[in-house]
Amino acid sequence: MVIITDKEINAMIDNIRVDINTLKYEFILDDLDLKKKYENYAFLSYHQNDIISKFQFSLEQVLYSQYYWFIDFKNSYISNNGYDAGLEQQGFQMLEHISNLLNGNINWVFMESVESQLQKR
Repeated sequence: MVIITDKEINAMIDNIRVDINTLKYEFILDDLDLKKKYENYAFLSYHQNDIISKFQFSLEQVLYSQYYWFIDFKNSYISNNGYDAGLEQQGFQMLEHISNLLNGNINWVFMESVESQLQKR
C-alpha cells in the first residue's frame, strides 16, 4: 500500500480547485508544519469521493493516507504541545471508521508500520 504524498495532494488540490482555507479547524494552528499535516488529512477526508472518482487512487489508499496524515499530525502536535486525549481518541475512532468502510479488512501489518515509522520521526 502506498501513502498519498504531500506533492500528490497539492496537485489534487490544484486540479479540483479546492480553497484549502475552507477546511474546518477545531483549533488554531500557528505551526506551519502542523497546519500542513492537518490540511492533508482534512483534504483527504472531506474530498474522499472526488479523489477516488477523479484520480487513480483506491478507497483503501485514501483511507490509509487519511490515517497516515492524521497520525503524523497527532504525533507532532503531542510532541510540541503535550498529550491530548482527544487526539488519541480520534485516532482510535478513525481505525473503527476505516474498519467499517473496509468491512473489517484492514491491513494491520501496514497500519502498524505506519505507526512505527511515524513514531521514529
